[in-house]
Amino acid sequence: MTNLNSTTHLGTYIVHSACGELKVTSMPHKQCDKTTDQYCQTFSEALLDKDTNQHLLGFDKGTLAARDAHIVVAETSCGKFLGGLHCQTSGDHLWLRGAVVKPLFRGNRIGATMAATGLVHAHTSNVSLPTPVCSIRVYSDGSENVASRKTFERLGFQAHADINQVYLNLDQSDRHRKSTAERDAQGSYYTLSRKLYGTARVYDIARNFLADWTKREAE
Repeated sequence: MTNLNSTTHLGTYIVHSACGELKVTSMPHKQCDKTTDQYCQTFSEALLDKDTNQHLLGFDKGTLAARDAHIVVAETSCGKFLGGLHCQTSGDHLWLRGAVVKPLFRGNRIGATMAATGLVHAHTSNVSLPTPVCSIRVYSDGSENVASRKTFERLGFQAHADINQVYLNLDQSDRHRKSTAERDAQGSYYTLSRKLYGTARVYDIARNFLADWTKREAE
């Protein structure tokens, strides 16, 4: 079942997955404080996980407010919170940020489903379509955040060849990255990242992804 309502700025997909029936919803961050709190709490827990936190940049409710973000969350049919991400329109770009899925539920395409829901909702809610973009961590040995790259490439994103230097603020958003960061000649810490971009066709791919997955898993 699909319900996309651009008037209330809500977008919901009900999908059948390996985890059972899931409800994936896109909403303004300020529309549901409880859900936003769950998302921020899950992300804070992920920042404590040394196996995954080097891929992540921290944020809090203040960050979501400053970005005027839409959050996309995945829940089980009985309301158990599984993960989230948020979307931010900046100029002519739609940034997908802060994707996190609880450890026990990873590997079930929940991240791709949340990203697809955010894209379809943006397509429904905007007169002009912003260019979708996300960023993944690249390490000094050339390795990348493979899981995130696969998630977005599944939806038609393409990796840009350029590698960017991102200097650390050494605050709550990135100080956990200091141990794996590079240092420039002045001693400042930075990490490397690569942007992935989507074209207008990504919105159709996202819609087809949701429809196809729902049909396949329900059979």
